[in-house]
Amino acid sequence: MRKANVRVEARDISSYASFDERERNFRNLLSTFRQACNKAGIMKEIKKLEFYESPAQITRRKKREKEANLLKLKMKESFIEKSSKKKKKKKKDEKSNGNKKR
Repeated sequence: MRKANVRVEARDISSYASFDERERNFRNLLSTFRQACNKAGIMKEIKKLEFYESPAQITRRKKREKEANLLKLKMKESFIEKSSKKKKKKKKDEKSNGNKKR
């Protein structure tokens, strides 16, 4: 597990502050801490190391992830191609309709 430094400091609040102010300050501090942990990838690392994964399982998982990513790329490329063909077809239709009106 890699070492990650997460530091969050509370704002100065007077000792005479009401309970609501202190609670609001604590909730703000807690949410800031959670965001910092997520940004550092700590929770992802903990969940990954929660259970033992054999080397064979790791290779299978990585292979599945790779296949899924390739499929996503193909889907994205085909979507882009289809949308660009539709745009070209619309432009052709507009040009042909424009010529007929004149």
